[in-house]
Amino acid sequence: MAAGIEEVQNPKTGLWYQVLDLGNKEGNYLESSCSCMFVYSLLKASRLNYIDKRYRLVAEKGYDGILKNFIKENVDETISITSVCSVAGLGGTPYRDGSYDYYIKEPVRDNDPKGIGPFILASIEMNN
Repeated sequence: MAAGIEEVQNPKTGLWYQVLDLGNKEGNYLESSCSCMFVYSLLKASRLNYIDKRYRLVAEKGYDGILKNFIKENVDETISITSVCSVAGLGGTPYRDGSYDYYIKEPVRDNDPKGIGPFILASIEMNN
């Protein structure tokens, strides 16, 4: 799994796309919740020796990308995490058909819990 995550990591930003294997396709975008989840899982798994330690470098590149691309300082001195897909899944007729168009057209918002939680966990792992 770690090798597959690394394979689809954007080399320039260290982040991951909403549709992982179609990074260059029009409409696809770098998405923060999957990026945070991948960074967290790679950091923790490498720390616990479940995967090769070299994956920590993959995770660190991703974490740097998260800070540079998704963390925004607000005027009230708080921060926000941006570019979180509000929902995505499969099932239901005809709503969640699993198509490329479905995944890139779902709403994107700031501070969705699916982005906040993994970002906090990744931040904790960065300091372990």
